[in-house]
Amino acid sequence: MCEQEKFIRLLHGYKETIIQKWWARLDLEYPGIYDLTELHKTGALYFDFTLDLDIPMETHSIRQQVPQWCQLLAKKNIPFVHSLHSTHLWREALQETLLQMDPRPDVPLPRIMQIHSRIDAFERWVCDGYWNLTKSVLAEKDQKINELHDDRLNLIGKMAASMAHELRNPLTAIGGFLKLIRSNLPPDSLIKVEKYIDVIQSEFENFQMQITGFLSFSKKRIIDEPFVNITTRQLVDSVLSMIQPRLVSENINLKISPESDISLLVQKVALQQVLSNLLNNSIDALSTTPLPKKIRIRCYEDEAAYYLSMTNNGPEIPEEVKETIFTPFVTSKMDGTGLGLTICKQIMDKNNGDITFTSNPKETTFILSFTKPARRPPIPSAQHSQ
Repeated sequence: MCEQEKFIRLLHGYKETIIQKWWARLDLEYPGIYDLTELHKTGALYFDFTLDLDIPMETHSIRQQVPQWCQLLAKKNIPFVHSLHSTHLWREALQETLLQMDPRPDVPLPRIMQIHSRIDAFERWVCDGYWNLTKSVLAEKDQKINELHDDRLNLIGKMAASMAHELRNPLTAIGGFLKLIRSNLPPDSLIKVEKYIDVIQSEFENFQMQITGFLSFSKKRIIDEPFVNITTRQLVDSVLSMIQPRLVSENINLKISPESDISLLVQKVALQQVLSNLLNNSIDALSTTPLPKKIRIRCYEDEAAYYLSMTNNGPEIPEEVKETIFTPFVTSKMDGTGLGLTICKQIMDKNNGDITFTSNPKETTFILSFTKPARRPPIPSAQHSQ
């Protein structure tokens, strides 16, 4: 029998000593947490694993038990650090036992390296087991959150559809009577009341846009609205005609600086709703800002997308709101519903776009991006293909 085999056989004789040193240390570090009887059984299995050097680690019987142990520890809410610390305490118990042997044997380095290698492998298995368990738990929680989110959106959808049904009929009547008033008033009388009719018409259209936005939550798709070609400037101007009175009354300086007037294929009324919401939010944000109050609208593009951004110099969006700002019912306004930006997000998704934002103490910018259609490579001419 070689010296290395003698050493392993000698170490087997100290099995109980090593196990007791280990669980005594573990109980000292984490008193009252572990069942010492169960701990002794686990220690015996672990000891055999570290010294069964003739059995490959991956095929050892203990390998199959690691996931079960991880689940048991997680069920008992035992922190992951305990498992790592446990292997450290095992090394201490092993090393102390070697130092206390009398007579002290010659320790063959190759065998010690093999033992430590098996301890390291077990540590990795436990880490991997905990990680897989954590991923599984997180995936399950994400699924539940998504289900709750979908349930909430479905509820909003039912409310929106019901509200739209109740309001669309009288609105249709109002719109029809506005047309009749314009067409039936004598020209001299129309001049006197036309401004008032324009205000009513503007508010009527704004009301329609609000209903269209709420219907984005309903199974009655707002995307029944056709897609049309319209420039960014036309979109902005159509919304400004309704927002202008607020800008004047709030003494806000609005600047439009399009680097280019971009043509988009979108749903006009739905996009008007998005711009109207963002503009009104910007005006609300500037209500407590000292003069000068500024809003800047930009239109630009790059290789990937077209962009329309809106910047105001109001206060920063609170940190606790930033991560969930597009989630239903999340708002920093005292009288807000928390639905406006959620509606904007859904409309942008349905128009092959996205909405993002940046916010700091100096300014807040919301960015609408519209993905450019993929360009097909040019077809080679007959001359080039020959």
